[in-house]
Amino acid sequence: PDPADAGAVTVVERTPTHLELTVPASDVEARILRLGEAWDPRWRLTVDGEDVGEPMVVDGYSSGWSIDGGEHRLEVDFGPQRAVSTSFVVSMAGLVGVSALAVLTGDATERPAPRWRRRGGAPAGAPPADEGGEGGGS
Repeated sequence: PDPADAGAVTVVERTPTHLELTVPASDVEARILRLGEAWDPRWRLTVDGEDVGEPMVVDGYSSGWSIDGGEHRLEVDFGPQRAVSTSFVVSMAGLVGVSALAVLTGDATERPAPRWRRRGGAPAGAPPADEGGEGGGS
């Protein structure tokens, strides 16, 4: 059959790591969805919510899948991006938590400075006591 008979694909949403597509019903039994991205087993396709597994190599380089001729809603995702997105959300939540903790517990500079004492009990910076009594020396 003529590839044009397989039906046009409508792009609903597209990002670098995610595609949502709709394909109309077709008279052909099966058709190939070619992603146009280098083959990588981490690309995933769901057809009407069901994962169809790893892609096959199409045209010698591209990720692709065989789908039947029915009307479908397709979602294509690059697997590693999910982990990156999840890590980003967790990191941002941690940053917000640490920032809130810092604000709620107050600033460390509000604590009084330690008062150091010399060995004789006099505060640091005080003039040393005369050892010979009053009047000093000659």
